[in-house]
Amino acid sequence: NDRSEEANEVMALFNRKLNQQKEYVWYACYGSNICRQRFMIYINSCNDNTPPVEDRPYEFDYDMYFAKKACNWDNGGKAFLDLSKPGHAYGRMYKVTKEQYEQIRRCEGSDYTQHVDLGMVSGLPVYTFTDTKTNEERTLPSYRYYNVILQGLRECYEGILDDAQIVQYLNSRIMNEQAYKIAETVRRNRHYLTNAELMERTGYDADTVISSVQWLVEKGMLKQDGRSRQQITDLSAYFYTIDHPCGRALIDAMMEAERIQ
Repeated sequence: NDRSEEANEVMALFNRKLNQQKEYVWYACYGSNICRQRFMIYINSCNDNTPPVEDRPYEFDYDMYFAKKACNWDNGGKAFLDLSKPGHAYGRMYKVTKEQYEQIRRCEGSDYTQHVDLGMVSGLPVYTFTDTKTNEERTLPSYRYYNVILQGLRECYEGILDDAQIVQYLNSRIMNEQAYKIAETVRRNRHYLTNAELMERTGYDADTVISSVQWLVEKGMLKQDGRSRQQITDLSAYFYTIDHPCGRALIDAMMEAERIQ
């Protein structure tokens, strides 16, 4: 027993010295890694799979947006930072070793090769990564990706932001208020609606409805009924939501998030 206790003490001392030699950084994230459960998948793939020493909310001075396509997220858009101008995004930072950070960065792949130094917090550097350029073409995320980010924001900002603020923030990064109202109205109807009916139900003018419908059709959220020959801009043209992870399922997830506030 004495030898066993001595061995345990030696091992504990060894581990303390090893930890003292580790170089730590803050990894700041703004997408699915905000969810700790999701982030631990990356940690468990590292050579050192020790969990983060600490994590905290972190607010970026840049906007978050969705672009490109992620095959592991139903070909929906992925989260990026817009470094071209000041903005704001809610995120989370994890205290990890520099080696873990570099391995996580490599795991994210070729779309996240831009290393970003965000300064210092509590004496440690804060790092993140994004694409090498701002993507002008926006892509809707899948409902699964949306829900993972939403879960992460709720767990990280509990007691800091209320649910309405969290949902409003995330929904606004996907589409503007007018486009969301149009998509929600079509979805609630369960069938098709014309541009004229959308004007009546939302109170928006023709230009707002038509421009929003055109954007939603372009992004794959809405589809014009092919049996008619009207132009997309005709008030009698009618539309319905498309059944895929970035279409009807995404708008359902956004509506559900607002409902449970």
